[in-house]
Amino acid sequence: MKSFLFLLLTLSSMITFAEGIDGYSPSLSADQKRSMLWQQIQRTAYSNGLLPNKTPNLLKLLDCKSLLETFTASSDFLPSRKGKEKAIHTYGATALVTFEVNPELKRWTGMYETGGGGLLRFSLAKAGLPYTPGIGLKLLVDGQESVDFQAMYSLNGQGENQNPFANDFRNIVDPPEGIALKGLGLVFKHSIRAVVAAGLISSERELPISKAATVNTDGSTVQLPRYPYEITFVPNPELTKSLSANDPTDTRIKLQSISPGVVLYSVFGRESAASTGKFFIGVIKLESNFIASAFGDQELFFQHHLLEKALAK
Repeated sequence: MKSFLFLLLTLSSMITFAEGIDGYSPSLSADQKRSMLWQQIQRTAYSNGLLPNKTPNLLKLLDCKSLLETFTASSDFLPSRKGKEKAIHTYGATALVTFEVNPELKRWTGMYETGGGGLLRFSLAKAGLPYTPGIGLKLLVDGQESVDFQAMYSLNGQGENQNPFANDFRNIVDPPEGIALKGLGLVFKHSIRAVVAAGLISSERELPISKAATVNTDGSTVQLPRYPYEITFVPNPELTKSLSANDPTDTRIKLQSISPGVVLYSVFGRESAASTGKFFIGVIKLESNFIASAFGDQELFFQHHLLEKALAK
């Protein structure tokens, strides 16, 4: 039974849903795909006076199939389903970025060594307080599917501090606190229990980062991938100082004040759960202004990747 379940999940992870842009295909070059996605972001941009803030239907969080698809759907576009709407991280702003790697670090492989260009979406898990920010990073690859990352400071948020660059973001977060968050955590855990049971991820709070080690930005495959256990996105201290913790301005508008060319984050990797030292991997540099758009909110999809070592069993 377990072997059948593993095979089923492995096959489902290879499904590519119908793409949301005419002519768009994973087989295109990284630059072509990034350009096409960015054109959709620009074309569907909201005006500042019309930024949506409708509270999403939280009952969607009880949709086990949709939650499971965040791991098994392989696409740059939100899996097709009735009423496309992200139940969490519903609204955000997206920008062009470049992942510039540290040339001195030869510890990990693939895009940890080659870097790449992509899109970064900054969003809040929900409106209001506690302020709960997170990021999705999509790196485009020549002729191959994208490599996606997700990171947060905490499932519990950062309280009343509304500075989007107040804290580090990680791919592994601490357990939720409070009855409501624990309840939602149990729903999510139940939804993806098969993925955990098959060994494709070790915890519902871990967002695997192994796929980035298996492919280079030119689409070539890495034969012996090596990747960190955990990565941390450390915000540029100048950005942290420039934004106030008490400013209630919509985060999407705050992000528009950041000029292209600025380093958003320095990225560090940790070798294992037991290690305390961190290695400097590189930086995430902003290449455009942040744009809040309907495409970014309703179509752009960031897959929660499965562990490469599990898929290779």
